[in-house]
Amino acid sequence: MFGVQVKQISEIQHDFSDAETILDNHDRGNERVSYLAQPFHPAVLRLLKQTIAAAHEAGIKAAMCGELAGTPSAAPILLGLGLDEFSMAASAIPPVKRVIRGTTLEDCRALAEKALANTSYKQTDALVKAWMAGHFPDK
Repeated sequence: MFGVQVKQISEIQHDFSDAETILDNHDRGNERVSYLAQPFHPAVLRLLKQTIAAAHEAGIKAAMCGELAGTPSAAPILLGLGLDEFSMAASAIPPVKRVIRGTTLEDCRALAEKALANTSYKQTDALVKAWMAGHFPDK
């Protein structure tokens, strides 16, 4: 699906906030519906995996900017999906860096595979919370 378009660019920079708004059909700036944002929904994660895989197949890096890239609990799944670069606010760097340094790529890949096998946002959210508590109990 992405192959033809991906070959024509040098890097995929995925602005997750905008993509999720389109996928979930909500306005993230509207307080009355912002709760609909579900970045850990398996369908969203599958789209990210496909996008990252298409970039890698074309020999280009996959990068992400936006709120999710700077969320410490998202870093392991994003790494497990194969994301190459994270772009985030400077204040988000220390906690994300701590998570990345405190785990292995193998653990991240295993977490991502479990998340992709889920059928709901709630399952994946619970999985991520349990994983984070197991790996970072002082957090």
